[in-house]
Amino acid sequence: MRRSTLVHALFGTVLLCTGSFGVAGELPAPQFIASQSDYLSRATKTIGDTVAGSDDKIIGTIHDLLLDGDGKIYAYVLATGGFLGINGRFVALPASAMQSSIGKHFKINCTVDDLKSAPDFKYNNPTDNKADKKSSKS
Repeated sequence: MRRSTLVHALFGTVLLCTGSFGVAGELPAPQFIASQSDYLSRATKTIGDTVAGSDDKIIGTIHDLLLDGDGKIYAYVLATGGFLGINGRFVALPASAMQSSIGKHFKINCTVDDLKSAPDFKYNNPTDNKADKKSSKS
């Protein structure tokens, strides 16, 4: 009986580690994409896009995208404040806070004053924390 319990425990562990089938770490065969659909936007074109606030005034530009472990956009890092790219700062907002419109600027439900009171966003690498560089499109 004890041996049977041990075998069941090991089998259960194997199922958990492999997702109940297949070899651990095995990926499904890819489905290739032949062209960009009209509803898809390129990350390289999103970086540098302007962001308008609830009052429709431009309040910053998209400086970076933060991706989660699944590769989905987790947050947008905005470069805001400053003048001509000098003395600016970074503010990060969750992806759900951003409304996009392909071919137009992004929009968030806050104003410049709201961003002034938002905490500065800090990258893991301190050299990336300088907002004195302009965001630019690739």
